[in-house]
Amino acid sequence: MSISQSAEEEFENEASLWSLSREFYEAAKTLEGNSPTQINYVTIKYYLLGHAAELALKSYLYKHGVAITELKKIGHNLKELSQKAEDKGFSQFQSIQELSPLYKAKELEYRQKKSVVYPSIESLYSDVRVLISRVFDHVSEF
Repeated sequence: MSISQSAEEEFENEASLWSLSREFYEAAKTLEGNSPTQINYVTIKYYLLGHAAELALKSYLYKHGVAITELKKIGHNLKELSQKAEDKGFSQFQSIQELSPLYKAKELEYRQKKSVVYPSIESLYSDVRVLISRVFDHVSEF
């Protein structure tokens, strides 16, 4: 650790961000395996997958020199995180791009009386799984 690192940066690193990303993905997969009774988990699964994608992208970017403080400023903007990752040589995922406006606006966290178009849940599961796997390939290079 360099002396200039804050206590916050000591705790958050590419490995902890990746690990948490994987946990959100696994939580979404767990809900996928349970058939809902009177509860509809669709929005929750989209939120969990969006958060998994956000953390995986932040893990990749942190590993490639982007400070935690800058990542926090970007916030929940999956499109901006994806663009920064692409600028550093990472490919983008269509379904994550499609989810970005809903995720950034927190429309997955609060019910609204309006029509919402979601990306394909199957595509999102696939893209987030591949994203997490590819990020692991970079993060594991300690």
